[in-house]
Amino acid sequence: MEDCKELLYHDPLKLQDNSSCFLSEDHYYRGKLALSYYRESQRVGDYVIFPMKFSRNFFVMGIDDTTGKIFVRLINGDPSIILEKGIREDKKIQRLKNFMGFTHHKWEVTNLKKGQIIRIQGDFAIRVIKTFRSLDRLLNYLSFFPGIGVNDIRSTLWEEFIRRYLQEDEELGEIERLLNVLDEIRRIRRINYMIGIREREIAKVEEEVKQRLRDLLGVKRIPERNRIYFMKVSKIKDKFKEFIVNKEEKLKMYYGHYTSPHLVQVIGVLVGNQVVILREQEVVVTHKEHGISTFTISVPSIVEFGTLDNFLTLTTPDFMDIIFI
Repeated sequence: MEDCKELLYHDPLKLQDNSSCFLSEDHYYRGKLALSYYRESQRVGDYVIFPMKFSRNFFVMGIDDTTGKIFVRLINGDPSIILEKGIREDKKIQRLKNFMGFTHHKWEVTNLKKGQIIRIQGDFAIRVIKTFRSLDRLLNYLSFFPGIGVNDIRSTLWEEFIRRYLQEDEELGEIERLLNVLDEIRRIRRINYMIGIREREIAKVEEEVKQRLRDLLGVKRIPERNRIYFMKVSKIKDKFKEFIVNKEEKLKMYYGHYTSPHLVQVIGVLVGNQVVILREQEVVVTHKEHGISTFTISVPSIVEFGTLDNFLTLTTPDFMDIIFI
C-alpha cells in the first residue's frame, strides 16, 4: 500500500481510478468527491484536507493504521480554524483530530485522564469520563446519593439498588403512594385556581395525607421526595458497594453500522451508555476490516464507548455548521 500513500501525498488525482487504495467502496466514492476540491487541498501532518468552496465544511483523507488503506471523511466544520496561518503544525493536527471526534490516538496515551477521547481503531473510540486512584475511591464516588431522577450515573445505580433492596419495604411503598396523592392534589389545586371548585375540601384531604406521611416518617415537617429516599437508603448504604461489585460482568457490545460493527469485549458494570471499570484490564475491539485491537485501561474509571460521530459535539466548536447530504 506504499504506492497509495505516495499518491495521496504527492499525486492524489491518480487515486480517482484506483479503488483498491481505499478502505471500502464508500470511502472510494467519497474520495472522488473530495478530489474535485484538489486545488484547495493542503497537507496537515499525515492527513490531507480538501476544503469545500463557499462552505464551512471539508473532506479529510488519511492512512488507516490497521489496514494501510485510505479513509475519507466529510467533516462538518470550518477548515480555516485548522489552516490558520501562524499556528504550529502540532496545533493544526490536534485541531483536525478534534474535528474528527477524538483527542488522542491510542499510541499517544500514557496515562488515562478525564476528558480524553481515544481512537482505538477505524472510527471507534473510548471516552474517559472519570478516573480514580483506587477501587475504593471509585466506590465512594458512586455511593453518593444524588437523588431519584437526577441525570447522573449514580442516580441510575441507586434507583436499581432501591428497587432491588426496598421492594419488600411496605412502608416505603405506602409513602410513595401518598406522595403520588399529594402530586395529584397539587394538580387539582391548579385546576381549582382556574375554575373555582371548593378549596376547603381540597385542603382537608391534603392535610390528612400529610399527617399520615408525618406519622410514617416520624417527623414534624414532610421532607422532599429525594430526602425521604435518602432516609431509607442511608440505612442500607453499606450494601451498595457490594451491589456494584456484584454487578460486574463480561460485556460484549456492538458499535457502528450494523453491516460492519465494532465488537467490544470488556469486564465492567454497564449503566446506560457508560461502563464502570473496576479493575485494570485490556479492552478488546474486533472489526472485520480493522482486525483485533487492544487497549489497556489501567485504573478504575468510568468510560463510554462509541464511534467518532458519537463524540463530535464534545470535541468540536459549538458554532460549526452541520450539513446533510
